[in-house]
Amino acid sequence: MFKGNEGEKITLQEAEKFTENYRKSEKAEAIKAEFIGKELVNEILSQEKCVGLRLYFGKNEKGNLNIVVV
Repeated sequence: MFKGNEGEKITLQEAEKFTENYRKSEKAEAIKAEFIGKELVNEILSQEKCVGLRLYFGKNEKGNLNIVVV
């Protein structure tokens, strides 16, 4: 059961290295990033019993990869 304190902070340098590693991988062409505005994030987080966000990779009807936030 999730409690809301899951995950870990990383430094900016770690984030840069992780994203660089991803861009260099064979799947890098698939998806680089997505942006989700704070209003949508706040709407999800304000739901009763919500303790965090879960991110899934998905594909839309055109076959493009995307990120699904729940």
